[in-house]
Amino acid sequence: MRLHQILILLSFCLFFHFNMSAQTTPMKVEPSGSGYRFSLDPKPVPPLKPVGGTVQPKWLYFWEFGDGHYSEEESPIHIFSRPGEYVVNVCLTPAYSLDRGKKFTQSVQISKSGTTPPEKSYPLLTPVSAIRLTSNNNELVMREEMQLVVHYLPPPGYSSGKIVLAFNEKLSTRKSFRYLSSRTYSGEKEIADIYADPSVKANPEYLSYLESQAGEYQSVVAYAYTSGSSAKPARLFVSLQVESPHVGTEIGIRAFFIPDKGPIRKAGTSFTKTMMILASHDPNRITVIPRTIEYPVSVDTSILYRVFFQNKGEGNANGIRVRVNIDPALNPDSLEVLEATIASEFCPPCADSLAERASCLEIEKQKGFVDFVFKNVRLAGTKGAETLRNQTTKGEIVYRIKPLAAEGTKAPEVPDVDAFFTRAAIKFDTEDDTIYTNLIDIQVRQRTIGIKVGYNLGRNLSELIASANDLSNIFAAVTFADNPVHKGKAFESELAYSGYRFMRAKSQLYISEDDPFRRDSIRTDLSINLYYLDVLAQSRFHFNDWVGIGFGGGFSTLLAGAGQYEAKLKKGQSVQTVNQEVRTGLLFLGKQYDTLSFPAGEKFDPEIRNNPGSYLAMNMFAEMTLGKVNRGPMVGFRYGSRFQNGLFDFSFARQNFMQVFFQWKI
Repeated sequence: MRLHQILILLSFCLFFHFNMSAQTTPMKVEPSGSGYRFSLDPKPVPPLKPVGGTVQPKWLYFWEFGDGHYSEEESPIHIFSRPGEYVVNVCLTPAYSLDRGKKFTQSVQISKSGTTPPEKSYPLLTPVSAIRLTSNNNELVMREEMQLVVHYLPPPGYSSGKIVLAFNEKLSTRKSFRYLSSRTYSGEKEIADIYADPSVKANPEYLSYLESQAGEYQSVVAYAYTSGSSAKPARLFVSLQVESPHVGTEIGIRAFFIPDKGPIRKAGTSFTKTMMILASHDPNRITVIPRTIEYPVSVDTSILYRVFFQNKGEGNANGIRVRVNIDPALNPDSLEVLEATIASEFCPPCADSLAERASCLEIEKQKGFVDFVFKNVRLAGTKGAETLRNQTTKGEIVYRIKPLAAEGTKAPEVPDVDAFFTRAAIKFDTEDDTIYTNLIDIQVRQRTIGIKVGYNLGRNLSELIASANDLSNIFAAVTFADNPVHKGKAFESELAYSGYRFMRAKSQLYISEDDPFRRDSIRTDLSINLYYLDVLAQSRFHFNDWVGIGFGGGFSTLLAGAGQYEAKLKKGQSVQTVNQEVRTGLLFLGKQYDTLSFPAGEKFDPEIRNNPGSYLAMNMFAEMTLGKVNRGPMVGFRYGSRFQNGLFDFSFARQNFMQVFFQWKI
């Protein structure tokens, strides 16, 4: 057998092997009574990367049976209402682990059928609570796939209509979700564009309601349904990919009805589900909004913190102490608790509690930190709970605090740091160890407006040579920057005026028509001032309070070019001179230049065109600065290139320039 035949056979074997491996699934289906038991065999390998300070990692299961029903049990028994072939999915989410989720799919042939058991695990739907959203996990991790279930029961008057799903808030620059797919089991049909649907577009009331419900979201998916006169609870399954929003961000998904006819009923026909984006499935964490503070800020600026915790012991915790450090840039006297819950129950301040042994929250402020002390509570332990997702094991504190005001003023003072960090330490009376949350930071930024003046040291522009000792080479700009306090990335935009003076001397010989042995010549001198308007942006990194480097680019527009063109014709012993003013740029749009005529009758084309295509140029540069990062003086040196098309008689010109400048930021 030849070598190439062996390679082909080997490739085929590998392809067959990998395809068979890809189709292999650990899903196991066994008859059980009138139904079937589903399990994974072999079971998936448990996560090996637990989150520090939490319970033992564990898989959370979400089975989708392909008939409109689901289960969150590890090994559920399901009864199918009719025989047939069903596509069964199981999604595994790693709780309290740094690992990623798993998903398995398998087609199963069902021969036994029976009566579907009561849907006791599904949300209760009523005419005043007609739609609900659940998901396979309420604490989302970036880049994972989420299974969303829309539970709905069309209320009276809504026998047919649309179910609209809205997500990805417009207030966020990053999208939280990417729509993947949907599975329908009650005749629902996906609508390509709900805004263009005839029944919605023709009814101003429907269109207004759609905008009021979905107008604050970027993404909208809609489904048409028909329930008839006998409406029954139904479920619609949607898969969403968790994209890359900020960790610690609370996001929402909204589902609502729009009928095909009749008035809008607002009560019970809309539901919004809120979730939190996490770095990992860790219940003991702290989040903050906003993640960046731009100074100066108003006196009403508040920072919102949320502390989540879970009792991972065996017994019930009756006392809980949560210690949170307070950065010196924050005002501890402004701290206000908005919400404190234990096992989903509100916990009032101890000062407001009437009963001596009633559950309450006491706040103890110390220098540099604050203690939230829960007294007389009952928080179940995960080792004694039925499931890790049991809300009776979890608690939450929501509080807000303001930046510290400058002395003698009400305005918040700019902190002397680039960020301040916060972490919570949680101590249960049932645990010997203290549990620590993640370290959350708030970046401190300062916006400034600056004036920049300098001098252009022009380099060659094709054949043009710059004059470095001319006052027309002035550079001036207005800047707007977003800066760190001391070091880090700064972003700056700039509107600048730049002037350059260029000169060109050029000589050429030609043979006289009267005397072939005589050499005549023409010398041309071009002297011109070029005035540009630059729109630039750059990213600059400051190594410390004084030194930074930046890179940027933008566009330049030739506002005007004004100068003189002189041509000298040397013909034998005689010299003839002609002059012509040169005007180009936006201010002289449409100006034309004629052929030069010498007194002896010779004509000469100066090759100057007032070409609008040359007015716009691309600008790229790098710079080094020395001076204050934020407010105050700064000096810098910039080297760059301006790429311009069709300037004068050059089809393409690269103008290199150097700038030295002084900047003052306020």
